[in-house]
Amino acid sequence: MTSRTIDITCDMGESFGIYKIGRDDEVMPFISTANVGCGFHGGDPTVMRNTVRLAKQHGVAIGAHFGYYDLRGFGRRWITMDKGDLINDIIYQMGALQAICHAEGVEITHVKPHGALDDMAALDSNIASAIVEAVAIFDARLPIYTVWNAQTRRLAEEAGIPTVLQVYVDRGVTDEGVEIAGYRLECVGGSTEAAVRRVMTSVTTGKLASEHGRLLDWEANSVCFHGDGADALIYATTLPAALRDAGLSIAAPYARAA
Repeated sequence: MTSRTIDITCDMGESFGIYKIGRDDEVMPFISTANVGCGFHGGDPTVMRNTVRLAKQHGVAIGAHFGYYDLRGFGRRWITMDKGDLINDIIYQMGALQAICHAEGVEITHVKPHGALDDMAALDSNIASAIVEAVAIFDARLPIYTVWNAQTRRLAEEAGIPTVLQVYVDRGVTDEGVEIAGYRLECVGGSTEAAVRRVMTSVTTGKLASEHGRLLDWEANSVCFHGDGADALIYATTLPAALRDAGLSIAAPYARAA
């Protein structure tokens, strides 16, 4: 299953104050969409605005990367909270990035849950519904980045909200198709070269190798990597050539309607 166009996206804008996370300046020229931290798991107003400016400079689409209110855990700790509070937290974060984008004369083109929120929503329809309801309230035109087998996708499509389906170059999946947290090369083929080959197989054939090599059905029109990963720059510089060599063009999947 080969798509004519593929998206390269990176989770970034996650530095905070004096603490630098990722190599955003170096990665940005190679991607088509940026998922920008909104201050709850990473990012702060200055980091957010600088990241939006950088994305604008390079013609990169901008998405709100919202997560749990968990700076200490970088949004990767599983948190139980009231659904109404979670909806409001998500709206708050999208609104923060929208204000920054407005100041820079650009628009948010999509949204993406971060870390534990994303992983929990993939399995838990109650959490997924909080994400979908928040986006529907904020702007139902905004596509939600998720994976093809997530509860988030199912509920978004039922609500008429578009989705962008991802495959992670730097994250493995279990034999059941559940994302494995952390950057473990052994789960993606044992090397960065193997990891790139693995996602190329996914976007060209619709089959993704699990941590044990089982080929799973996997629909994706976006390849994602994490900006805080040690190999982020390697993926940023190698993915574009690999995708183009396979006959695919690289572009953000949605242009924001006026």
